[in-house]
Amino acid sequence: MKGRIESGFGVKAAAMLAVMVLLSSCSGKQDQPVVKPAEEQGSKKLKVAYFNQQEFNLVYGNALKKLLPDYEFEVIPSVKIENKFSVPVDPDELMKQKPDLIFGLASVQQLSKSGKVMELTPLLKQDNYDLNQLTSAAVEQSRAIGGGRLTNLSPTFNATGLYYNKDMFDRLGIPYPTNRMTWPSLLELAKKAARTENGKQLYGIYTNYLPFSIVQSYAKGVGTDYLSADKRKAMYASDAYVSAISVGVDAFKSNAVYLPPEKQVPATNKKESLLQNKFIAGEAAMSIYNTGLIEMMNDAVAQGIAPIKWDVVTGPVKADKPNEPLFGIVVNDPVKRSGRHRYGLAEQNGRMDLCEDANGTRNGG
Repeated sequence: MKGRIESGFGVKAAAMLAVMVLLSSCSGKQDQPVVKPAEEQGSKKLKVAYFNQQEFNLVYGNALKKLLPDYEFEVIPSVKIENKFSVPVDPDELMKQKPDLIFGLASVQQLSKSGKVMELTPLLKQDNYDLNQLTSAAVEQSRAIGGGRLTNLSPTFNATGLYYNKDMFDRLGIPYPTNRMTWPSLLELAKKAARTENGKQLYGIYTNYLPFSIVQSYAKGVGTDYLSADKRKAMYASDAYVSAISVGVDAFKSNAVYLPPEKQVPATNKKESLLQNKFIAGEAAMSIYNTGLIEMMNDAVAQGIAPIKWDVVTGPVKADKPNEPLFGIVVNDPVKRSGRHRYGLAEQNGRMDLCEDANGTRNGG
């Protein structure tokens, strides 16, 4: 695992993909992009299938304009309003407007199956881009979404991981958590760790996410949600959703997941503040947390708090539907772009916060 994820990667990935479109032309063989000569004139407009122009400009467009000032990004709306509800536009309908880049897991996945999204590996080699800059898990997941081909890159990564106290697991005789555990498997493991030991309560999982966020994450992890797939019908009363919420609530009642007090006693110094984190205090076997926890543990040692022998695996996931936004390059016939711009991801200094946590707040990289 890499200790930090560079927080400017969102715009960088989008820029890299944009440049790939500018540099390439597909003439029937999507695995062999052809670079057009610099003097060949073509459109300096790129069409991007995204939610709407305003949001694209806010998240990517304004920054991309600084990196690629000669190019205009035109957004093809990928959602529409039907009966007062926002619904996704079918990818095949989007294709009729000939987008160059397409955003969204479902769209990229569907178009990858039909061969309408470009294989990126030759382009990455052509542009001397080292995939080792990305986490191997992210690249592996992108290939899985592309059916074994790298047809997409995610501009954001959920930097939240499942940290665990190795000494506690060893002492309790419980097997360590593993990568890509499902929520049910994780809660079963957490229940085994939750207990009272020498008069002190031990918890299975500590997290700084809101209880509702954890319960909702569990519900989604087992394949249910409070809205139907088309977002038109509330599913709060469905048997599946009610059952999932019940399991999630029971996890807090059983101390499998730590439930914070309604009113936290204010800490009077940094050490007290750090010890309010049950994982750092050695009172929780696991912690669902972003990468900031690593820095907090280092601070704890500096404050004289006993160090924790820890390791980290991926957070709980629904393996068949990972929740990652994706960009893919659409195969047009042919795509002709002028210029031979190069964009080195590692050389750019622009930074933005990309790790959005379950509370809806953003955490710096």
